[in-house]
Amino acid sequence: MRQNRRGITLVEVLVAIIILVFASVAIIQTYLSSLNFSELNKDNSVAMAHLINMLEAIKCTPFSQLLVDFPDGVVDGPSNKNYTTIVGNYTLKNEHIIVSYVDTSSDPLEIMVNLSWQDKKGSLQARYLVTKRTR
Repeated sequence: MRQNRRGITLVEVLVAIIILVFASVAIIQTYLSSLNFSELNKDNSVAMAHLINMLEAIKCTPFSQLLVDFPDGVVDGPSNKNYTTIVGNYTLKNEHIIVSYVDTSSDPLEIMVNLSWQDKKGSLQARYLVTKRTR
């Protein structure tokens, strides 16, 4: 008489292990992607805060003093009024701020503040804000 034996075969165990490995790899990739997005969002928040601080400093500067305190196209500002002090120190990797003007003789004066940095992967990131000032 034949006895009915039930159990797990080696093939079934291997298939289960392969499924678990693929599921684990997918979960790890999702986790790493979310970490990268989280880091980029944190950097974006810091960049926007620095841009807002720059715009507030520009807003508080007398119109006649704008081109002196925020010269057109000078990276990180003049030596006597470096932009790092305005934003509370650069915290992003290779962070730089440039203030530029569409036309320095126009009124209202259109001002663009551009911030660039290098992300965790080494890619260049940039954000900017534009405002207008009048006499």
